[in-house]
Amino acid sequence: MKLLLPAILAAISFPTWGCYAPPPEQRTDPDELIKRTENIVLAKVIEARTMSDSYSVLYTFETARVIKGQASSRFDLSGYPAIWEGENRSFDSHGGDQFWLPHGGRSSSDTDCQIHPSFSVGGTYLVFLDKPYHVKSFEIIIRTHGDPDTRDKWLQYVESRTGR
Repeated sequence: MKLLLPAILAAISFPTWGCYAPPPEQRTDPDELIKRTENIVLAKVIEARTMSDSYSVLYTFETARVIKGQASSRFDLSGYPAIWEGENRSFDSHGGDQFWLPHGGRSSSDTDCQIHPSFSVGGTYLVFLDKPYHVKSFEIIIRTHGDPDTRDKWLQYVESRTGR
């Protein structure tokens, strides 16, 4: 019993390995994100497979349109499964004020300070392929066509900055 209290105190005194604050590159200004990313695509998720660790998911995409740089017609991204409904939010086709805040976006840092994106099979996403990932790197795009009042605002913003 005399050793139990010192052992407990020693155990709780070690630092935890959680992410205290997300890295600043995950929340840079949208223009900086667009500038630093070489490859940006609009792509549809066509398959999701559980990986060997039984938790991670390998998502397969089909490129609908290259917005900046280049991408193959199909590509894979590793991520996590969607575990809550909010991971599929579009922020009212990115017209809502919350998306445009520095921390606004459907992705967030995990306890390892990394972004592990989640997707829905059949969904279309604006994907910033290059690391470091950003909270706005994997936004769902529901309205890909139509007039400026109808089309997704994040898609329009990125297209206007890339000349597409």
